[in-house]
Amino acid sequence: FTSGSSHLPARPRTCPRARLHAMRRRAALSGLAPLVLLAGSGGAAPGGAIAAELTMTCASVHELYQKLKKRHLSTQVWILNVSRPYFKPSVDQINVDTALCSVVAPDNLKSATCTECMWFDSAQEPFSSDHGVVEPEVLAGACLAGTHQERDTRTWMQRDRLVHEGRYRALCTLADFTADGFAPLTL
Repeated sequence: FTSGSSHLPARPRTCPRARLHAMRRRAALSGLAPLVLLAGSGGAAPGGAIAAELTMTCASVHELYQKLKKRHLSTQVWILNVSRPYFKPSVDQINVDTALCSVVAPDNLKSATCTECMWFDSAQEPFSSDHGVVEPEVLAGACLAGTHQERDTRTWMQRDRLVHEGRYRALCTLADFTADGFAPLTL
């Protein structure tokens, strides 16, 4: 080989717009939230969060919607973006519309407390074969990550095992602030 020459075919150059379009297509196919990727962001979302770690607020539907409405809770629930495929409506359950989600601001996540933290074993169907474990008044970030404290040792060990095995999935229900016309957690 001589300097500057190569016998390999030249790699086609793609414009930034084509790369962005390809990334959006891959995100849509994977079921992850669409994100606007800024040049040099390295695929990170605002605040340095990775797309899979983003907290999403999604619309509850059918039975879950009715349950939350009856108890005067917000009909929006928070889930991690990686949990969207798990909570996606199926033949057996339609409780969270994972297509109607938006990103929760990191500051809201830090200050929010779930009225109820509902967690599930991802090896089972949510709301049908696994009705979930409900824990009241849990910090939102801890609820979604599975790091909150639990007084009952058996429940704590079950949750800890699911987290360790990567099977922990949770959703966070919040108080309905819209009744006062004040919605600090609305995006």
